[in-house]
Order: sequence, then C-alpha cells, then structure tokens
Amino acid sequence: MIIKNKGACAAAFAIVVGFGAETFAAIANWEARVDQILVDGEFFGGCMAAVTPPPSEQVSANCNTPWVTFSCDGTFNPKPIANVKLSAAQLAYVTDTPVQLTVTDSKKHNGHCFVTRIQNK
Repeated sequence: MIIKNKGACAAAFAIVVGFGAETFAAIANWEARVDQILVDGEFFGGCMAAVTPPPSEQVSANCNTPWVTFSCDGTFNPKPIANVKLSAAQLAYVTDTPVQLTVTDSKKHNGHCFVTRIQNK
C-alpha cells in the first residue's frame, strides 16, 4: 500500500511508533537488602519482598513501591522457581546480607514489579 497523503503517512508512523514504544520494558539489576517478606494467598502473586534501595530508584516510575514480587502463584514462572527465589530472599533477610536483583516492569502483580533473578551475595 502506498500512502500519498503526508498527513496519513505521519499518522500511520505515529501509531506504529506509539505501539512499539509500549513493548519495551525497563529491566534493572542492582544490589539490595531485603527489609520485609510477605506471603499472601490471594494477592501480589503470592509472595513479595520489600527491598532497599527500591526498584523505583533503579528501573523507572513504573515500579513505584519498594516491594517486588516472585510470582509464587506460578503466573510468571513455575511455582518451584518462585519458591526458590522466595527462599533466597528469606536467607538474605535472616542473615542481613545483600542480594543481586534483576527486575522487570513488564510483568507485575497488583502494580509490583517481577523479580526475574535473585542472587545471594
């Protein structure tokens, strides 16, 4: 299809660029401390941790709270993997040692960004 009207061409370009921009996710990797652990049977993907510094200082305004989810309900990763992530966070919490986190804002539970990777230090 050839678009002869410059206005229509500009509008088509804006639509394509607009939709494309939404597909890019912010991913952050940083060292953090685990301040709190939450396990819930109904919300937040089942389990979360509050970390310092928060993801909002690392990723973007799209991760607005210090809480990150491991998706223990199996939505974003298999439940056994989520439980190992939760265990790593619990270990860091009880030993007061840092973790290396990788978080994406493309997957969220109740507005909280998803941890794709956690590594004990």
